[in-house]
Amino acid sequence: MLTAGLPGVTKENVHLKLQENSLTIFGKVNYTEALEKKYVLNESLFANYYRKFKLSEGIDVSKISAKYENGLLTVNLPKHDKVKPRTISVS
Repeated sequence: MLTAGLPGVTKENVHLKLQENSLTIFGKVNYTEALEKKYVLNESLFANYYRKFKLSEGIDVSKISAKYENGLLTVNLPKHDKVKPRTISVS
């Protein structure tokens, strides 16, 4: 599982791209909305987000899912069944 904080980004401005074994996350901040608000204290910078991750071959890319809620992106990266540990019974 991968989690990323994207403060100031709406769900519509979060984009994920999967190409070969790389997962790229884009998040676009609406600067107009951010600058119109009058903050008493702001601990995060307003900048667009870009992160790229190389995925291992053990990840089942056909089952990747993502959820974005309250500024937090959660990406589920399930393993292939062939790489999951299994128990072998002894006879």
